[in-house]
Amino acid sequence: MLKVKGIALKSTINYIKSKLKPEELIAFEGSLSLNCRDFFHLPVLSAEWYEANSLVEIMVKIPEFLKRKPEEVWWEIGRYSCDDGLNTVYKIFYKLGSPEFIIKRAAQVWSNYYSEGNFFVVSHSLNSAHVQIKDISLPHPALCTRISGWMERAIELSGGKNVVLRHTLCKFQKQIIEEWKANWD
Repeated sequence: MLKVKGIALKSTINYIKSKLKPEELIAFEGSLSLNCRDFFHLPVLSAEWYEANSLVEIMVKIPEFLKRKPEEVWWEIGRYSCDDGLNTVYKIFYKLGSPEFIIKRAAQVWSNYYSEGNFFVVSHSLNSAHVQIKDISLPHPALCTRISGWMERAIELSGGKNVVLRHTLCKFQKQIIEEWKANWD
């Protein structure tokens, strides 16, 4: 079963807390399973592994409380998590690097955040990339969309402008792999 690092869970909780008023947050927490409610009150350790299904439960519920389309919210959570999850060391890499530099290292970083899956850079150039993730059991399309938002923001943070990112293959559309293609200026 897929697990995610606590940093993914923490950034999602931070996103939700930034979007909901206190009374809305109480109602939101009440809609969650007891296990997921605890994440809002007990420490979530950035380097600890957590069940991806818990993250999915939280992500699937929040669009209703924000009164927005799920895919928009999940994409935004991915973007937010890219900003929120960058510590000082990674911020330096993003500022000094280029999209190409970051993409070349993505495969190395993947296993730091997800317990499954093999991240492959199929091809890349100064302003494009084609990547795939194989051997992963994503439990819900919310995670695919979150990953898309994260990728888009990572390209922007490393200097890419006018990013166009397409999630071209998805297990939830009867494909055997996840695939993204991106272009930027």
